[in-house]
Amino acid sequence: MGRIQVLSEDVQNLIAAGEVVERPASAVKELVENAIDAGASEIRVDIEAGGTKQIRISDDGCGMDEDDMALAVQSHATSKLSSPDDLDHIETMGFRGEALASIAAVSKMTLESKPKGLANQEGHRLTIEGGKVASLEKQGLAEGTTITIEDLFYNTPARQKFLRTPKTEQGHIKDMIQRLALANPEIRFHLSADGRDIVNAFSVEDQQQRAVEILGSTLVKGSYECHEDAGGIRIYGLVGDPSLSKNGPKNIYWFVNRRPVKDRLLNHAVQEAFRSLIPRGLHPFSMLFIQMPTGEVDVNVHPTKSEVRFLNSQAIHRLVSQAVKKTLGGRSHTMDEGRGRKVAEQCPTANGPMIVPMSGGDIVEQPCGREMTTNNEQPLFTTGPFSSLRPIGQFRKSYLLCERGDGTLVIIDQHAAHERIGYEKLKEQYQTTRVERQGLLIPDVVTISAKAVGYLEEALSALGEIGWEIEHFGGDSFCIKGIPALLGNIDAKVVLEELAREIMDFGTFNSNDEKIDLLIKISACHAQIRFGDRLEMGEIQHLLREMDAFEWTDRCPHGRRAVHEISQTDLGKWFDRV
Repeated sequence: MGRIQVLSEDVQNLIAAGEVVERPASAVKELVENAIDAGASEIRVDIEAGGTKQIRISDDGCGMDEDDMALAVQSHATSKLSSPDDLDHIETMGFRGEALASIAAVSKMTLESKPKGLANQEGHRLTIEGGKVASLEKQGLAEGTTITIEDLFYNTPARQKFLRTPKTEQGHIKDMIQRLALANPEIRFHLSADGRDIVNAFSVEDQQQRAVEILGSTLVKGSYECHEDAGGIRIYGLVGDPSLSKNGPKNIYWFVNRRPVKDRLLNHAVQEAFRSLIPRGLHPFSMLFIQMPTGEVDVNVHPTKSEVRFLNSQAIHRLVSQAVKKTLGGRSHTMDEGRGRKVAEQCPTANGPMIVPMSGGDIVEQPCGREMTTNNEQPLFTTGPFSSLRPIGQFRKSYLLCERGDGTLVIIDQHAAHERIGYEKLKEQYQTTRVERQGLLIPDVVTISAKAVGYLEEALSALGEIGWEIEHFGGDSFCIKGIPALLGNIDAKVVLEELAREIMDFGTFNSNDEKIDLLIKISACHAQIRFGDRLEMGEIQHLLREMDAFEWTDRCPHGRRAVHEISQTDLGKWFDRV
């Protein structure tokens, strides 16, 4: 190892450039943010070959004079900070003073600018190559600034090798421009790639209008407005219906004090709010803005300013999750009581035949009349939205086919529905401290993976609160002495192994309630009615009545769809009758 030495200015600049300019989209982001800070009302971005050959960014902002232009391309030069205290109250998009210098160090840059209010004067044109000023001359220009970057990374071939195809790099630029456009609806944004328009967002009045421009009306119309104010922190924006969820988190948009950011903590808060509404692996759509005091958030934690750090991260997580849950409350697909009453009035039970499953799996027709009763002499058809359905039969011992009074075919996943019932019942028992426990005649001893032992041991108290009686035998062995009574005849060993895996996969819980909710969901997954179980008519009717006992969504606690409806009109379309 050689002696310690101070790096040359050229090497320092290249290292700084490597931190700030990861790819063409990074350069575009820095320069567009500068244009926003300059008060631009219109920003145009033109790229060639995904930004690797050329990037040109023009704005009608305040512009720069000759002296400012010469300073702007020097390291750590900025007009946005003047003292250390300013770092705690950053309100601009850019602030490091490294963007132009870093980009100029790895490209051939031309900077053209003219300050506003100098209509009768000329602007200036500054040419830089590899970080060195080549020329500075007067030029007839319009007010504002245009920066042209050519041959990005031409002098750092190692970095060039890590660039993706021009189409991929173009995609990153498009995504970044769209996020900045969503945050700044009052500014017109235009992006073209190889002469073809990619983004053309006109100035609009609010974020929702801009969301329609950028994301399309389908996402916006399928979303709910979110508003939450607490302790000087405001959360607002759009939260998508669970049906809009997709693979990957690309449809989660975050803006902190109008700065587009990507934050795992915030993503987790949204995922937690959707936990019982969408299956694992899917990600919801959301476009949320957090407005908060600048002193409570640090935007100076990442060279590209794409990440932030909150002074009280757990409070922010809790507030975001609560805001999303409140927005979704009662808004996901539901069968409401009002519709249930109307259905009951229309239910054609007096004369029509009813198809029900019989022993052996055969399907036969039986007469159906209003006077039919179950074994406990209760009317077969009640006024609940589910118990008022007319059962048709069971398909593949997995799905219940029912008819609603308006002719709609209602298909119910019997296991998902019973799983939801178990979840709601166990949750209610926990909340009212009346959890019923069933002791095991012969305790089960379970061996779990060594990695999961610590996680499960920490959860034993919470498991006890929801009806489990488990003792750690030492090492990787646990003894099950009791289970929640409503789970019935389950394989306790299998359930405990799954509980251990899920707790370990989840990681850190923000509260005991969050831990309890996960444990209830996993326990309820092992409901007594499962796929492949043949149900008699009385069991179907009982399940439908139980579904009316709580506010229903169309999904199981893990987010899988439990109920699907097909209208008579849609059926008619399938068979060319409409």
